[in-house]
Amino acid sequence: MKKFSIYLFAALITQLVFAQQRLTPELLWQMGRVGSPVVSPDGKSILYEVKSYDVSTNKGTTIVYTMPSKGGAAMAVTTKEVNAFAARYRPDGQKITFLSTKDGETQLYEMNLDGSNITAVTNINGGIEGYKYSPTLSHLMYIAKVKLDRTVNEMYPDLPLVNARIIDGLYYRHWDEWSDFTYNHPFIVTYQNGKIGNDAIDILGEERYHAPEPPFGDDNEMSWSADGKKLAFSCKKLNGTPSAVSTNTDIFIYNIENKQTSNITELNSGYDREPQFSPDGKKIAWLRMKRAGYESDKNRLMVYYFNTKQELEVTKDFDYPTNSFAWTNNGTQLYLIADYLGSKNIFSSNEKVKKSGAEYSEIKQITKGDNDYLSISLHITDKSFVLVGARQNMSSPTELYNISKKGEETQLTFVTQPVWSTVK
Repeated sequence: MKKFSIYLFAALITQLVFAQQRLTPELLWQMGRVGSPVVSPDGKSILYEVKSYDVSTNKGTTIVYTMPSKGGAAMAVTTKEVNAFAARYRPDGQKITFLSTKDGETQLYEMNLDGSNITAVTNINGGIEGYKYSPTLSHLMYIAKVKLDRTVNEMYPDLPLVNARIIDGLYYRHWDEWSDFTYNHPFIVTYQNGKIGNDAIDILGEERYHAPEPPFGDDNEMSWSADGKKLAFSCKKLNGTPSAVSTNTDIFIYNIENKQTSNITELNSGYDREPQFSPDGKKIAWLRMKRAGYESDKNRLMVYYFNTKQELEVTKDFDYPTNSFAWTNNGTQLYLIADYLGSKNIFSSNEKVKKSGAEYSEIKQITKGDNDYLSISLHITDKSFVLVGARQNMSSPTELYNISKKGEETQLTFVTQPVWSTVK
């Protein structure tokens, strides 16, 4: 009997060992990729995307899920056929919005919170690249490509079959992406009850500049003011070779009432990017690199006050670069992700307004450990604290976590667990 028990134990151990797999490329492709969280305007729910790949077809498809912000069952609100991306809550929280190519070109759609009643908002020729609703839901900003450069065939119409380029300056190619003779431009159009008007305005007009700047720029480079009357955007107003060797992007603010544009970062010769108006519209924050032409400078978190024209650096005494940030709902705190001692953790800073001007408190670390937070979304008021982040580390792929005021982390999603748990 004793010998039989030993054999049985050995058999079970052997079975357990062989049930574990070594990590292979095939296993990696079986795991879903969890995207960035988006907290609903009331703080009660979150939505996120999961992208899955099919090696046999060499394609990926994305499904949007929602779940309670404190944790619970996840519900799929789109299908693989819709293949939605850039999903968000509409500012009033009554609809989920997303981009999709389900009808051909990339367009903006809305649907009910349960995924029903998908309707198209835009039908822009050539599709769109990104979007932002104004907080008042009176306007929509969308990004579209505008062709402003001529091809060889257009320059020499008697040579319609020529496949060539005339290159007399830089930025004809960035890594593996060739110039397609177009520029990213932000458009503003009126919006009402799921429909846009016929009054779209290209706020850059005939200017041969990109907003947002490729290859990494997206609609995070755009931000609406709380009253929906101003749009902040980053743009490098240089072209050709001067643009290729410069990092001088600036923060511009477009006023939709007088159609005037102002530059609030003209004195800085390095990167100024990712502007975010505060919820009350009285100030604006963004990321800055000071040194001209230096792409690896420290990313600083800046704030500008419109009434006093005061500009200050929140991270002046914090010797670590900021990756991203978010305002709390009352606009008195900033939460940020920073590179910190080989990790990417979450930090915060509080606003202090004095007669002499505003200042920000010492940067406080919220999360700790050898983890990388890739993005955060929040709903933080006097009565509510919801902070959700996408986190990964050396032993776990990206999943979503709820973070408490004290930095305690509670895992919300377990998308990769079915595959990851089988890895030896």
